[in-house]
Amino acid sequence: EIYTQSSSAASDVYKRQEETRGVIGYLGDETDEKFAEGIREEASEQGYKVVTAKGDSNLITDCIDVLEQGADVIVVPLAGEEETQRVIEAAHDNDVDVVLKTTKGSEADYDKLVVQEGSVGGNAAAVCAVELLEGK
Repeated sequence: EIYTQSSSAASDVYKRQEETRGVIGYLGDETDEKFAEGIREEASEQGYKVVTAKGDSNLITDCIDVLEQGADVIVVPLAGEEETQRVIEAAHDNDVDVVLKTTKGSEADYDKLVVQEGSVGGNAAAVCAVELLEGK
């Protein structure tokens, strides 16, 4: 967070400005609230913003939604293999890396994999996203 000072005749006014290092898109639904909370907490600590899809459509539409919101990397839950692969391809076509969330194996062409659940999994997903954004 950065605070800037502007002068006025009556008093000094401090304005808070958000500074983010990048945007992490999360395609999961809010039924896994602890995972989503874990992503938000870790991303915020690292200086990143998290955007989520509206969630009232399919995974591909959700992917387009977070890409339009400026996601630099996305976290995707494994749906069906075909649907997940199409989402990953759409992200890669837009030069956006993908962290795949699954407790199973997958043949999808993801960039990093997270197998943990809950807030620990969300933290791990955010760490993976940051590593991808920072080229690690």
